[in-house]
Amino acid sequence: MIIKGKAFSFIFILAFSVFISQSIKAQMTKEFYDEEKTKIKGEGLLENGQRQGIWKFYDENGFLEAEMGYSQGREDGAVKNFYPGGNLALEATYRTGKEHGPWKEYYNNGKLKVDGKFTDGKQDGAWKEYYSNGQLSVDGAYILDKKEGTWKEFYPDGLIKIDGALKDGKRTGPWKEYYENGKPYYESVYKDDLENAMTKKYYPSGILQREGAFIDGKEEGEWKAYHENGKLASRSFYKDGKATGTWEEFFESGQKKSTGTYKDDLQDGNWKYYYDGGQLKVHEVWTMGKLTDVPGYYNEKGIGLSAGTFKGGNGTRLFYYASGKLLAEIPYKNGLQDGIAKSYYEDGTLKMQLTFKAGQEDGKMTEYYENGKLSAETTWKDGKEEGLYKEFDEDGLPVALGYYKAGLEDSLWTEFHENGNILSQGYYINGEKEGDWMEFYDTDTLAAVGGYVNGKQEGIWKEYYSNGKIASEGSFEDGVKSGLWTSFFESGKKSMEGYFLNGLEDGLWKTFYENGIIESQGEYSAGLETGPWKEYYENGKLQSEGNYVGGQEDGTWKTYWSNGQLNEESQWAKGKLVNSGDVYFRDGKVIFKSGVKGGNGYSKSYHENGKLSAEGAFKNGLPEGKWKYYHTNGVLKGEGEMKAGLRSGTWKFFTDISKLEAEGAYKSDELSGVWRYYEQGKLKDIRNYDVEGEDEDL
Repeated sequence: MIIKGKAFSFIFILAFSVFISQSIKAQMTKEFYDEEKTKIKGEGLLENGQRQGIWKFYDENGFLEAEMGYSQGREDGAVKNFYPGGNLALEATYRTGKEHGPWKEYYNNGKLKVDGKFTDGKQDGAWKEYYSNGQLSVDGAYILDKKEGTWKEFYPDGLIKIDGALKDGKRTGPWKEYYENGKPYYESVYKDDLENAMTKKYYPSGILQREGAFIDGKEEGEWKAYHENGKLASRSFYKDGKATGTWEEFFESGQKKSTGTYKDDLQDGNWKYYYDGGQLKVHEVWTMGKLTDVPGYYNEKGIGLSAGTFKGGNGTRLFYYASGKLLAEIPYKNGLQDGIAKSYYEDGTLKMQLTFKAGQEDGKMTEYYENGKLSAETTWKDGKEEGLYKEFDEDGLPVALGYYKAGLEDSLWTEFHENGNILSQGYYINGEKEGDWMEFYDTDTLAAVGGYVNGKQEGIWKEYYSNGKIASEGSFEDGVKSGLWTSFFESGKKSMEGYFLNGLEDGLWKTFYENGIIESQGEYSAGLETGPWKEYYENGKLQSEGNYVGGQEDGTWKTYWSNGQLNEESQWAKGKLVNSGDVYFRDGKVIFKSGVKGGNGYSKSYHENGKLSAEGAFKNGLPEGKWKYYHTNGVLKGEGEMKAGLRSGTWKFFTDISKLEAEGAYKSDELSGVWRYYEQGKLKDIRNYDVEGEDEDL
């Protein structure tokens, strides 16, 4: 059949119109980051204004970020996310805009991170999570977004962290938690997510810390707490979750610290407090949560002190320093603080003044330095801070300026340097930092900038040197570092790069010398070194190489001199030295024969110039006994005792001209007690690192 004339023209126009209509309804399109349309954000098919089919998305550097299937504008079908380098980050499926089907996440190193399944947007079925070293992190299951059945969590080295079960998302049956060292932390039995059995908590050492029973989530009966030396710290009683009966506290020495009675969760009756030597410190009388009398006040020698005019719940009560000097005076009315309260420095100078009303802070509060100058001022209302808050240094210059609302920081807050320039500035909402915050050097140049969401750092944060050059940059997620972080030298050259996951180092990490040579390289898993690690000299020569398991040296480790000559080869087992080989000098000659065998023996290390660097003994694979460290000129740098690999007892440190620099004690590798610091051999500073206990008022 041959079509001629007008009939042919009509059919042609009709077909062309349909083609044009379809082209308008479905067409390839691109989305851009910038108005100039130079940076593609996404590309794919639009049909009736909605995404359809496979779409590709890119980051601002042009790397493929995701491939997603769409149907009528909603995610549908296969989805893939990628790391900036192109490695697969996620493969999953969606159905009508919701996660549906297998769900797998990967680390940048290609190892599996999450293996699970979704049904209509809800976690459903077996669920496993892994550390970047391949070790299982979580092993459990979900039924429509609620945890169900056996649930276990593990540390990066494979040790158990949590062992329990859930039903309908609630803990049920025995539940145990453990420290990283494998020792128990907590154990109880649950019913509908409430504790319902004898419950115990432990110190990291394995010593029992607290034990008692719960019934339907409320404490019941006798509870005991213990000091880490195993001695009783307190004995208390509960009924239906409320304190009742006689309560007692004890010092680590075993001496009684306090004793008194509760009734319906309120102090009631006689309460007595003691010194560690056993001498009575104070005797109080309470009536259903209200203090009514203080019959006795004593110093450590047993000499009575005045309690003030307080009697029958009314009058002014006096408090004292251990020296016997007046610490504070607080007025009471009907057993509750009421009126203007004052506290003093030991020399009698006013320290603070605050008004109470019916047991709550209410009115203006002022604080002072020992020289009498104003330290801070604010206002309280119904027991909560309200309105303008001001804080000053001893010269009267501002330290902080902000506002409170119902006891929470609110609105604009500013902190200041000693020279009066702004230190930090940003907004609070309901006591939480919110929005952009900025920090400054005392020269008024920007030091750091980033955002907060609900009090937690979020998004890109940048830190700067005082010359304005970038020092580090990276992202926060829910208050912790996440993703790639990079640091720089002041010259602008990279000094470090590595990844964070949930605030912990995770994945490949590199540090650099300023000349661009790699200083160290290796992988982390959950904040702990894992797998092969290498360190280099600034000339690029290998300095050390070995393997980590859970942050501990494991297997063969080798160290080298900067000319490439082997220094020492040693064998380790989970952080403990098993055997050390001969120590060689730069010329290949032995300078110290193998000293540690089977975890025991003596060890020495040396500086590049051949001078002794460190020496000490090993016992069971860990440093033990007296250890000494030396400067490159051979002068003693530091000396002290090691116990099971941790610094303990008195240590001293010296300059390279043998002048005393610092001296003090360590306890389990932590600074403890009084430390003295020197400059040119002369005492410069004294610090006490002990944790401050409660005020020693009388």
